Amino acid sequence: GVRFLASGLELGLDATAPYSVEWSPPGPGTYSLTAVATDNSGNQTTSAVVRVAVAVPPVITSATTALAVRGNAFEFHVTASNTPTSFAASNLPPGLTLTPSTGVIAGTPTTEGVYAVGLTATSALGPGPAATLTISVNTAPTITTQPEPRTAVAGTNVTLAVVAAGTTPAYQWRKEGAAITGATGANLVLNDVQIAAAGHYDVVVSNPAGNVTSVVVLLTVQVPPHVTSQPQAAEVIAGQAAVFQVGASGTPAPTYQWRKDGQDLANATGATLTLANTQTSDAGAYDVVVTNPAGSETSNPVTLTV
Repeated sequence: GVRFLASGLELGLDATAPYSVEWSPPGPGTYSLTAVATDNSGNQTTSAVVRVAVAVPPVITSATTALAVRGNAFEFHVTASNTPTSFAASNLPPGLTLTPSTGVIAGTPTTEGVYAVGLTATSALGPGPAATLTISVNTAPTITTQPEPRTAVAGTNVTLAVVAAGTTPAYQWRKEGAAITGATGANLVLNDVQIAAAGHYDVVVSNPAGNVTSVVVLLTVQVPPHVTSQPQAAEVIAGQAAVFQVGASGTPAPTYQWRKDGQDLANATGATLTLANTQTSDAGAYDVVVTNPAGSETSNPVTLTV
């Protein structure tokens, strides 16, 4: 019989003339083929070496995905094994072209979308297997309507809003530059706001093509005024001074307007009302209206007896 070998590895044995063997090379390369014949007496004869060079068509080896930004320059290098001589592509995004001799896809994409680009590489043995390159053309995000500053009364609800364009934008709202957990929509809704919610807010809008940050806006939270310490009634002798005081809270700090018998007193706009050299005409009912932009509150009326 005859044994056949390729670079020292046995391919098979054929005991019937004419002697042959079927062989599929495991890959590209140069193989040394020999045949060893053995007669009935056990004597062996080895044939001359036949060298066989095995080559295969090129196979695309470059990445299977690529990201492009609409309106921006783009370049992608198609590569392949086994010495390709040319490349071809189909279904390229508008604005992109392939240079067949180099495999470079370049240009400025003009149309947003996801494109399944067919690729092939060719050598002297012909074209290799087709491959697919997925090119995603995204539009970078832009902000078309900026958020606006807001002023709210404590305990109410506030919404900050942004309008953005671009491919599937994502949102991340921030306060004082720190991301707010769960604030990932175009609208930021703050329920039952308190003083702690006041501050500077912005939003980062992003997608795979880039990101853009909105203007920083101020949220002001106001607390309506509240009388914390009521004025007290007073009784004085004519010619003596009478003093009324009130304590109040609120944000921003409240202003004061003292009244006598329901009528505003001129220049009586502090937390303390001092009436010097009182006369019987000063006797009456006094109160004070405490005011800020969030509202007003009136103290209890108190009596001045002269």
